[in-house]
Parts: sequence; structure tokens; C-alpha cells
Amino acid sequence: MMGTGFYLGDNLFHDRVTWAWEGCATRLAIRPEGLDSAKQDLAKYPSSPPPEDLALAPICAVVKISSRDFWLTTDAGYRGPSQIWKDFSEVKASCACEQPDMVPFKDDFSTVTENLHWLQDEVTTSGFPGKKGLFIQGNEASIWFKVCHKLFEVSPLIAGEDKENKSAADGLISDSSVFAIENWPTFHDVAASALDSIKDTHRVHPILAYGMDGKLIKPQAYRHQLDGALVELYFTLSHWAIGERNGSPGNDLHLILL
Repeated sequence: MMGTGFYLGDNLFHDRVTWAWEGCATRLAIRPEGLDSAKQDLAKYPSSPPPEDLALAPICAVVKISSRDFWLTTDAGYRGPSQIWKDFSEVKASCACEQPDMVPFKDDFSTVTENLHWLQDEVTTSGFPGKKGLFIQGNEASIWFKVCHKLFEVSPLIAGEDKENKSAADGLISDSSVFAIENWPTFHDVAASALDSIKDTHRVHPILAYGMDGKLIKPQAYRHQLDGALVELYFTLSHWAIGERNGSPGNDLHLILL
């Protein structure tokens, strides 16, 4: 991981990444050769879609998944429509990441958060006073960051894609039926009912988390194996500019996506 060139525990990745537009969002991407600065990159790619050869940057860090604010489960704690999730198909499982106890990653964590601040500051909207979505207050004076994962995606047939379009879990385990939406576990009656309503239109987008045995963690074991775990975390970073609403000022929203 430390040799990937995208480790947040040092600053060597700075020249390897750029923010690039994709639709209404900007994504952290691998910088193509010949580009000089993030600002020039944004000017070069002002519209959707970005160049076909522009790949998302797989930034990484070693963190401890906090037991506080842990929603990295199969239903993300869904209890019905809310201001955040209007429909079960939109839910994102999430968790807070804190400083690990293992050296040298314990000492690297301050650099990890500094680099996330740097990435956040590289793509801001003029006149927007707030930045949301990335950092949360941890214990006492510590700062943690939040990661999330969208649990469901529209099925290929509904989306008009090739029916052979495979899900993220296909080919990774011998029995992919445990990741089939008809077998997906929930922990509340409301979530179970909501799952039934999307079974014909969506499929599971599983969390690609691996245990110490190198095998993909099954959904029933997400909480047992991930809550409080020391993990090698690979993720992408996205940004949206959220305009003024109901008298509230605009904000820059940054999300770490697994």
C-alpha cells in the first residue's frame, strides 16, 4: 500500500492527482502526464464526461474503524424515509475512521488528515463559507473522517445496459448468492419492507472488505468483523457544490466513497 503512490500518510501523491469534472460533481483522478496544477486541470476538464483515460485516484490509508458512528451495515440503520435518505435504494453505509494504534500508521494519521484537508481545499467554491461531509469531531480534541458506501445500484436491465453487466462481487467468491438482493439481510422491519420494494429494480453493490484470511467478508458479518477493526482502506473522493437553500448559505460537500 505504501508503495502505491497514493498513500495519504506522506505527501508524495500530491503530483499524481487532480480534481476533474464528471457531470455535476468533481472527482479526484489520477493526473495525466503533462498537466501542471490542479487549477489548470479543472480548467482543462470543465464538462462531463472527463477524458476516457482519466481514472479515479485510489487513495489509501491505514485506520481504525470507530465503534462510534458505525453504520457500515447491510441496511445502514434505515428506519424509513428521511431528509437524508428519501428512499431505501439511496442509502449509504458509513463509518468514522480514527487514529490506529499500530506503528508507523499511528504516527502517520496526522499526515493523513492534513492531506485530506489539502485535497478538500484544492476544490472549493468561491463565496461558499462551509465545508461538509468529510470530517467529524472525535473524542476530545481528535478529528476523524467519515467514509461511506452506496449499498444498491439500478439493475442493468432497468438501466438499459447489457444483462451480462456483472456486479462488484461477481467472480470474487465461489457463492455470490449471498450478495444477491433476494438474500440480503436487514435488521429492522422497515428496512426489510423497503428492500422488498426495490428487489425488481436494483441489485446489491457490496462492500469489498476482506478478512485476514483474504476472503470477502459476508454481509451478515459486516458489524462483527469491521466494527473497531484495523483496516487498510482504499477509497475515492468526490465533491459537490450545494447551492443556497431556504435561506441557508451554499456549502462544499466532500464524500469519501469506498
